[in-house]
Amino acid sequence: MNIMLIKEKAFLPFSGLAPVNGVTAQDQRDTFARELAILFNLPPFTFTDWSDAFAHLSRHFTAKPTVILFDEISWIGSKDPTFVSKLKVWWDLVLQIIPISSLEPAV
Repeated sequence: MNIMLIKEKAFLPFSGLAPVNGVTAQDQRDTFARELAILFNLPPFTFTDWSDAFAHLSRHFTAKPTVILFDEISWIGSKDPTFVSKLKVWWDLVLQIIPISSLEPAV
């Protein structure tokens, strides 16, 4: 795993692409997927929806406290009007209800 550790916490950084002409919502998801694949040594893959991307990220949490950084989050969601609501649903249903410390390592 390429996950950085900061004071015994897993650190998962994700960066958005600048929202210039030609950058699409799919480009943002593809960048997220590439960064996720690099962090967890996974083969390349594609997400067609942010809900799927967040669900996939959830499968990689372990009992170790985790810091998730969405750098330039306004850029990440700038081309998808549903991004913020999907992030909120993921946060409310997954991260708020299931304590991270009780999650098992991904298989």
